[in-house]
Amino acid sequence: MNRQFRFCSLAVALLIMVLAGVGASAQTVELELVLNSPDPVTAAYREVARDFEALHPNIRVSVSSQGRDFESLMRTRMASMDLPDMWTTHGWSVERYSEYLRPLNDQPWIDSIIDSMLPTVSNDQGEIFVLPVDADQAGVVVNKTVVENAGVDPYELHTWDDFMAAFQAIKDNGDIPVGMYGRDPRSFARFMLFAGTSLLTASPSNDHREALMDGTFDWNEFDKVNQLLVDMRDAGFINRDVLTASADTVHQSMALDQLAFIFTNNAEAISVLEYNPDANIGFVPVFASYDDAERVLIGGERNAIGIAKTTPHMEEALLFLEFLAQPENIIRVSEAQGLPPALEGIENDLGVLTDDYQRWQSVPIEPYFDRFYLPSGMWSVLQSVGAGVMSGEYTVREGSQVLEENYHRLRAAAE
Repeated sequence: MNRQFRFCSLAVALLIMVLAGVGASAQTVELELVLNSPDPVTAAYREVARDFEALHPNIRVSVSSQGRDFESLMRTRMASMDLPDMWTTHGWSVERYSEYLRPLNDQPWIDSIIDSMLPTVSNDQGEIFVLPVDADQAGVVVNKTVVENAGVDPYELHTWDDFMAAFQAIKDNGDIPVGMYGRDPRSFARFMLFAGTSLLTASPSNDHREALMDGTFDWNEFDKVNQLLVDMRDAGFINRDVLTASADTVHQSMALDQLAFIFTNNAEAISVLEYNPDANIGFVPVFASYDDAERVLIGGERNAIGIAKTTPHMEEALLFLEFLAQPENIIRVSEAQGLPPALEGIENDLGVLTDDYQRWQSVPIEPYFDRFYLPSGMWSVLQSVGAGVMSGEYTVREGSQVLEENYHRLRAAAE
């Protein structure tokens, strides 16, 4: 009887152990991936996440895009150390986020990063904190049909005077020269970055790079950038509902051949094509402001994913990045963004943008103005100043003064 009892007790114990093991193996790990991506790119990430989950049933990847609220959200989460498992670093993997991220130099895809991307994503010690998915090469998005209908060759636009003449011809033809949208003031800030590059860093005779980086920049020079916004507004070259328009309404106007230019990254070209796949959309370089300057493209990180060094799910997060690095997934996200891949040996199909990428291969690429020359936190200030200058809340000079005050405040806080 005792032997029977011991046998039954042993069997029950083994059963409990087996059931406990089954429960443990079935425990689901949830990874949080936070983005600031437009809808088509967010959808691509979600597709990648679903395919990953099919291979790893015990891992779930929660993908969210915070859009224009991304930076304030991340600042709050960094301050409280309540970080997502993974997030997109949008150009700041080294300067802003590296202290929070796990170095990834030991990962199998690390040697595949294209050479042109390495200076952007590496710190002084050669550490890399992100998987770069695509290589940003931004210009001015253009509807070639609208521009050509006004008798203008979009490829012959070199200077700001060229653009202003084109704007007038397009307006005279009954179309909208430039689209911006006040519901998301990043629209104004992006223009200011492009103009800032052209006016302040891309010309040997007007090179303020050193002064911007060492804190001695004369912010009266930035009046030139703000003035361009005012000039376009006062000439009637921007959509009339600029202060209330959304990105969707601007994209629809371009898709319907009613609007010519958007000063933005090429992801917005993809958003336009979502409304009309047959629209003749492309991009041209950012204008040159001085005789000794060339037209440029704007480059840096776009889609680049890092892992919080404090995540309790490091193994699973590394597994997801390795999956994301597979060619078919790099292609999926980079095509949704409208950019070439950042890993070697991968070719994607950029559709109507392909010819322009080939056309502008030899054009110099300048870094994003705020990421390279301004302290962390200035992006949100540029948005508010751009909106204020556009609405008339700030004069040209007042807008530069607000930028100057915040520039010195943020530099001091970073020291």
